[in-house]
Amino acid sequence: MSKYWTTREGDEIEYKKLKNDHLLNILKWIKRRAKNGMIVTEGGGNWFEPDTFWYDEYEIKGKEVKERYDYAGLLKEANRRRLFNQ
Repeated sequence: MSKYWTTREGDEIEYKKLKNDHLLNILKWIKRRAKNGMIVTEGGGNWFEPDTFWYDEYEIKGKEVKERYDYAGLLKEANRRRLFNQ
């Protein structure tokens, strides 16, 4: 099963098709967010029932960030390419 990174524009790129510099930048971004924390926003509801709309905002840090963005899977891909052993 292939795993995908979703860009901020909404494009999905298979891990194995990410360019090396993009993959390394993603890993750095995740590490920064894990260290500094980040605000997550979520919302939903039914357009035909306006009273059902909801919105939530909370902070995540550390392990939660790494799990949310599959740091382990991306790191595995970088190691498979030997990006840290050059």
